[in-house]
Amino acid sequence: MELLGSAGSPYVRRIRLLLGERDYRFTEMNIYKQDRDKLKAHNPVLKIPTLLDDGHTLFESRVIYRYLADKYDLKPLLWHDENAISVIDGANDAVVVLRLSQVSGLETDNSETMYFRLQHERIAECLDWLDTEAATGLFDEWHFPAMCLVSLVEWVDARGLVDVSGYTKLAEVCARHADQPMVRQTDPHDTTPPPM
Repeated sequence: MELLGSAGSPYVRRIRLLLGERDYRFTEMNIYKQDRDKLKAHNPVLKIPTLLDDGHTLFESRVIYRYLADKYDLKPLLWHDENAISVIDGANDAVVVLRLSQVSGLETDNSETMYFRLQHERIAECLDWLDTEAATGLFDEWHFPAMCLVSLVEWVDARGLVDVSGYTKLAEVCARHADQPMVRQTDPHDTTPPPM
């Protein structure tokens, strides 16, 4: 089994956390430079992660999660878990849009640009909702939604993309799971963002 991706990606990290200490090979890629052609050869969506296993090629973290959940007979997610992952992905996608726009030289803090204003609004709404749900215990268990949340919160914090200091319940979730397998080894505070 081989996982293709970037060590800094929150979408890749969630799968690395899910795999934990299982036997697989992680192939680090710079998808914006020298490894673009390799990514194209495996994934027409041109996104990471990509999982190669037993003749299967799987695109995107949610599809990979479903495949691994079947393969390893993981506890099924509840609908509320699925909704939580959708909210996490909404925030994650919006932050990625802002990050790629900034790297491209665009001014993303301009509240008059509707596209960027909507991304900032989405991020705030998602983080507020996630913080409220964290207070109910939704992320107390070390399961895929918690892995996704830890990956998001630590990534935006490490890259300085969003001020998460006011989200105390999200910080508590990250602290609660800090000793889970692969959490420290994949900490985005310890990785350099890929050059774009």
